[in-house]
Amino acid sequence: AERLALEGHLNAAATHAEGGYKLRGAPALDNSRLQRFYTLFASLDHPYALKIKEEAEELGLALNDEHRSLTDSQQAISQHQMQATQPKPLPRPTTPFIGRDNEILELCSLLQKSECQLLALTGLSGSGKTRLALEVARQLQAEPLFKDGIFFANLSKVTTLEQARRKIGTAVGLSVAEVDVSLTRIADFFATKQALLVLDDVEVFPQALELIQNFLQTCPHTKILVTLLERYKWLEEFVYPIKGLPFPSLGAKDARYYDAVKLFTQRAARVLPSFKLDDRNLEQVITICQLVDGFPLALELAATWVKLLPLEVIAEEIKNKLDFLSDDSLKSV
Repeated sequence: AERLALEGHLNAAATHAEGGYKLRGAPALDNSRLQRFYTLFASLDHPYALKIKEEAEELGLALNDEHRSLTDSQQAISQHQMQATQPKPLPRPTTPFIGRDNEILELCSLLQKSECQLLALTGLSGSGKTRLALEVARQLQAEPLFKDGIFFANLSKVTTLEQARRKIGTAVGLSVAEVDVSLTRIADFFATKQALLVLDDVEVFPQALELIQNFLQTCPHTKILVTLLERYKWLEEFVYPIKGLPFPSLGAKDARYYDAVKLFTQRAARVLPSFKLDDRNLEQVITICQLVDGFPLALELAATWVKLLPLEVIAEEIKNKLDFLSDDSLKSV
């Protein structure tokens, strides 16, 4: 409530303060908390100020009447704001990131361009959009352009404006109640910040365009990196389509150095430590990479089967069963 009052959101501040003061089951208010409530309510010209003063007199406590601008609470509020602006650590992957060197360079370069405020990574499920977005975010963490931090929000299965606002608010350290009370709270948070906001797995629900466009208009120094299945008609967006990892043709001399082959080999060795790529199994690995068009998720799911099936059987199953690489199929094993 103090922070909202300092930022000029007086109605929202009053709502929070009333809720806090009337909170059932809370410990009895000591002198310092009574003083903070009194300072806050008096600054807002709220009738609760008189009520608190009477309560303090009954307890034999003296309150300071100097409440011109919440100065008694300014230091604590500033410290809280400083902590809130510290972004949470980016999600840490459980497996090494493989490949996409050119894509990372190009995406980092795009986000550093002044004219690029919104960059959309598009591609089918399993193409590796999330992992690529996170890797780009890590590469840019030391970039002065984003000196106020890089924030990540997973919006998978979000279908309403309220859900999206809550997810983003949580990602930047704001409470759900704070976001719900003040509709502009997230925009206020980013208004003067030089930051990068990564919105992962954005579903195109009716208010999505309005939410992001309003954000772009009110937060000129913050850039947005979104991942979504297909392009949506945002006028300001730069679009970067993501496809599968490069894979070789049969008989290629440098086949083992292609990203798709390296990913399959690395993941297979995680589930079957004895697995080694050699001249005897290279052709089968290439065939699997070709069958799934180099899609990272499909390669990882295919690699999971090496502990149960020979490579040639895995390839044959992929040819014959479209759902062979589904999560449900793996769970049934």
